[in-house]
Amino acid sequence: MKKTLGLDLGTASIGWAFIHEAENDQETSKIIKTGVRIVPLTKEEKDEFSKGNALSTNLSRTQKRGARRNNQRFKQRRDKLISILKDIGFIKNTNDLLSTNSLDLYQNRAMAATSKIEKKELAKVLFLLNGKRGFKSNRKANSEATDSNYLAGITERDQELSDRGITVGQKLYELLRINPLARLRGRIYSRSSYLNEFETIWKEQAKHYPELTESLKEIIRDTIIFYQRDLKSQKGLLSECEFEKNHKVIPVSSPLFQEFRIWQRLHDIDIKDRSSNKHILTHEQKKVLFDKLQEVPKMTSTQILRALGLNTKEYSINFDKIDGNTTRFELVSIFNRLGYDTLDVLDLDIYQKGNDFDKQPVMQLWHLIYSAKSNENLIKNLKLKFAFNEEQASEIVSKINYTLRYGSLSSRAIRKILPHMERGLNYSDACKEAGYNHSKALTKEENESRIL
Repeated sequence: MKKTLGLDLGTASIGWAFIHEAENDQETSKIIKTGVRIVPLTKEEKDEFSKGNALSTNLSRTQKRGARRNNQRFKQRRDKLISILKDIGFIKNTNDLLSTNSLDLYQNRAMAATSKIEKKELAKVLFLLNGKRGFKSNRKANSEATDSNYLAGITERDQELSDRGITVGQKLYELLRINPLARLRGRIYSRSSYLNEFETIWKEQAKHYPELTESLKEIIRDTIIFYQRDLKSQKGLLSECEFEKNHKVIPVSSPLFQEFRIWQRLHDIDIKDRSSNKHILTHEQKKVLFDKLQEVPKMTSTQILRALGLNTKEYSINFDKIDGNTTRFELVSIFNRLGYDTLDVLDLDIYQKGNDFDKQPVMQLWHLIYSAKSNENLIKNLKLKFAFNEEQASEIVSKINYTLRYGSLSSRAIRKILPHMERGLNYSDACKEAGYNHSKALTKEENESRIL
């Protein structure tokens, strides 16, 4: 008797049947059992699944929880602002913040940048700024999550404000004067534009109201209106190195990992001729390829063979391409474009010991860019620590944003393995020289002595 399990896998259900099939005349085929399981997906979830996107049963709940938290934090900022406005006597109660005419509100907001307005009207303007405070990018978030057209629109609108020397409020009032029904919701400006407007308004109104002190400005600006929590660190979720206990895996963008990856690929290269005869690369040939891969984002199989002086019709290689040092390439490209000729800042000495390794300029520069939480702080630190001018620092910030991808080993392990690979050993032999058991295989003695 032949036993068969049949499955019908669909996006909305899974059907199954277990049957016995007769293999001769004396046997009778029969259905043993059948069943179906309905997959409880909504229409939207089915559409996402059909597109090949991953689904999470907790997604909807997580999104709603995030919205509740954002709303709660907004209310906390709003209540703090109201409390301060009451304390300095700008309003008596929350009813003073109500505005019946939006055109008057935006007119006062525009006027506040250049002339005195009443205390109650200034309170309304600050209250308005607390509700709409502009777009702020986060370098640690996924850069692909924000549409490039969306960002381009923000940049274009910010540039107009800068060219004309006006504030966000003045531009919005200008639009409302032309058309009182103009839609303002879709006109997004950057957080820095709103900060500039806040500074301009505060500077002007402080001339007329002694209550508006510098310390009060810092409280309202930094802890209320423009305060934003940092993203929760996900470092604890990173995998641990297989060789070094309690050490996390290294980011792919690290200059150390970039060189390690190149050497690993170079030792894995197999070159064959038409007769399938293998040609082993000499260490000198690998060094030639390494030097070239340091300067390019990748090399194709054709480029590799030509670099070795081999006929591309007579020889083949086991890789379509090999990734180069993309971290170095991006920085060199920007340096050359901006006329920054101090390229030795990008040189990495893998033989440096202890803390001296991380103190190398290239490691300091990479870590500064990689760990930066905001563009503003990154520009400031690039100018301070590496003497970049404003244009150079801004170009680095706008062009480089390392993705959050990681290797399988820690920096500590790679620093022990890489010198052996650079001297000609392949990965497994280099691991052995560094004192690591690459294959995790046990010797006969280790196997006999292990605790069962």
